[in-house]
Amino acid sequence: MLNGDMAGILRASGQKVTPQRLAILTALRMADGHTTAAKLYEVVREATAGLDQSTVYRTLIAAEQAGLVARFSTSVDESEFEWVRDDHHHLVCESCGRLTTLDSAALENLVGLVMQSSDFLVTAKHLALKGRCGDCRSLTSP
Repeated sequence: MLNGDMAGILRASGQKVTPQRLAILTALRMADGHTTAAKLYEVVREATAGLDQSTVYRTLIAAEQAGLVARFSTSVDESEFEWVRDDHHHLVCESCGRLTTLDSAALENLVGLVMQSSDFLVTAKHLALKGRCGDCRSLTSP
């Protein structure tokens, strides 16, 4: 993807366009799935002057607030980030941190019921349901 494309996306979302933001968000958009701020920092640090890990994290949080990025807390100390493409939903295990992609069709009926019963227009493209995966539940079963 060209930096010009990302610059347009940033401007359209009300974000300031800087070389650091362009590099960080381009790397995230090109990443295969979820990644951490630390991993993104490793990818872009050599090619981006004046970049530190706090800049990466602040950029990701600002992009999350603008609706460009989804954040998943996989543990107390770390979050994973993903570029928001289309409606994209996850199951997040609170025990092991495993992220499982949930087909958006599985939630279409629920979203329809919410909009009908509450006069609320659902516009979010991302939903994360937290719980415990089968593996973690089986570890605690008798």
